[in-house]
Amino acid sequence: MAEAIFDLCTFFGTPSAEGGTGIASLITLLDRHRVSNAATLSTRALHYAAGEGNRETATACAAEPRLAPAFVLDPRTPAAAALHVPEGAALLGFFPATQNWPTDYAPVRGMLRSLAARASIPLLWEARRPGDATAVLSLVQDTGYTGPILLSGVSGEATLTEAVAVARESDAVYITTNGLRGIGEVAYVVGALGAGRVVFGSGAPVCSLGAALALIRHAGLTEEDRRQVLGENARRLLKNQSALGNPT
Repeated sequence: MAEAIFDLCTFFGTPSAEGGTGIASLITLLDRHRVSNAATLSTRALHYAAGEGNRETATACAAEPRLAPAFVLDPRTPAAAALHVPEGAALLGFFPATQNWPTDYAPVRGMLRSLAARASIPLLWEARRPGDATAVLSLVQDTGYTGPILLSGVSGEATLTEAVAVARESDAVYITTNGLRGIGEVAYVVGALGAGRVVFGSGAPVCSLGAALALIRHAGLTEEDRRQVLGENARRLLKNQSALGNPT
């Protein structure tokens, strides 16, 4: 039985080693590796202007049903307080390390309180730095946010140990595979939390999609665990997500 792969972390608009920068290039890459579905976001939203980039993501995903739109929330600007998010969000992302802001950041608390009152959409949280995962847990507990939290970019012994400890404190916390170093770390996370709490993400095309898939396939997981990690968990998390429109 073929694996129904869902990649929860992809980008478009970034030059890759395999050529191309747009949605068409991303689709070609997904086809090459037989990835059925992916959540994706525009690098314009990540690096330049969240509003413009999120609209770019919404337009691209509307034309390609295999893609689920992931929108970037950037708390650094005054406009963030209004929390304008395009309709149809499958996933919302915070990227404190990439955008260079502290995870425990007052504007983020305001955004989370607003989100908590409106929806329980999954949040993708970049947790590359020591202390990030702990701060994320504190933020969601303090603000009452009840949606799934996906810790992304976790890499290295210190941050991985921290992320697993945080996930053990809350069943709402998951760990994505992008950032994990080697099959040993994949096996460790699945053993510590169970396969149902680990979600496949490649970081493609910035990172190699083929290498990310190989990491899961050679980690010594059971067939059932591998199915959960590579696709079933992402589909379950996004299946009942609420579309999040702009406030009136």
